[in-house]
Amino acid sequence: MKKYTIYKIEFPDGSSYIGQTRNHEMIRWGQHLNDVQQNQHSNPRIQSVYDEYGYDDWVFEIIEQVVSDDSSYVCLLEQHYIKKTPNTLNRASRLPGNEIKRRCNVNAKSWYHERGGKEKFQARQALKKQQKLLS
Repeated sequence: MKKYTIYKIEFPDGSSYIGQTRNHEMIRWGQHLNDVQQNQHSNPRIQSVYDEYGYDDWVFEIIEQVVSDDSSYVCLLEQHYIKKTPNTLNRASRLPGNEIKRRCNVNAKSWYHERGGKEKFQARQALKKQQKLLS
């Protein structure tokens, strides 16, 4: 069983971000702060809030901690909180409801990449692209 934390970051402009992590929540919080300071946050909407307001007034809150072996369940739970929270900066908040599963699968691919599967994944994608061009 793995421990997941679903968290929310509230920003001074009234927007927020919902996320999940398997890391300790303070490590994830520090990653967000480091990324914006380096001007390298993967979410340009969060980077923009930092550029305008800084991060002194950001509020980090743990919404829920879950122990599960089912990462899809955790992903869907995160999506539930994204939909329930108004004015989120989450990219997924703009997806129609029927695309939640696809978004969760993207998370699984990201997890796979982080664990060394990136090269295999890229090779399979290149092969599929070649096969498509040949057909």
